[in-house]
Amino acid sequence: MLTVSQVVEEIISKEPFLQELLSENLINLSALSRKLKPEIEKKLMKKTNESAVVMALKRRVPVLESFSSEIIKELSNITGDITIRSQLSDYTYENSSSINRCHKDLIKYLSDKQDVFYTYSKGVRETTIILSTSVSGIVKTTFKNERLIDKTEGLASLTINLPESNKTIPGLYYYILKNIAWAGINIFEVISTTNEFTLIVSDDAIDKTFSVIKSM
Repeated sequence: MLTVSQVVEEIISKEPFLQELLSENLINLSALSRKLKPEIEKKLMKKTNESAVVMALKRRVPVLESFSSEIIKELSNITGDITIRSQLSDYTYENSSSINRCHKDLIKYLSDKQDVFYTYSKGVRETTIILSTSVSGIVKTTFKNERLIDKTEGLASLTINLPESNKTIPGLYYYILKNIAWAGINIFEVISTTNEFTLIVSDDAIDKTFSVIKSM
């Protein structure tokens, strides 16, 4: 038989923004209990009272606070481990039977250019290349016979070197992206490797992005 606590747990677990508000103590538990009460009673198939819902919420808050604290602790370890690059261009092409050959030619051209920023991401239907605008001409030449889906210039990257423990911390990427979104910053691309997380934003938003990351 379901309990009030179990139903509250089920509802809260499906609402990440609600979890965030609870963990920051930014929500009135009595008001929330009144809002959740009809749904809880429907799942329990019986009546309950607001005080029982409030108590279930109070038991949940410390768990959420602990979860947020763990993420913040991990982020505090990356201070100074942030790399910024500006003047980048983003090209997205439709995948084709020849696109791998084009990529091979591009890699060959860039092999001795150590200071150039470059990433290549091949998806199911399209491929995105982000690189320093100073060498973007080679992309136009190498991929001239490929179908260009989108091109954006005037971009910058912010790369965060994460501690190895990032793989075991659920919600780490969500916490970063949430703060970026709440700051009104548009993210053009997200690139990640095992211990690196890179955000691609406009050149004029990179200072604000850096400030948001540092403030976390």
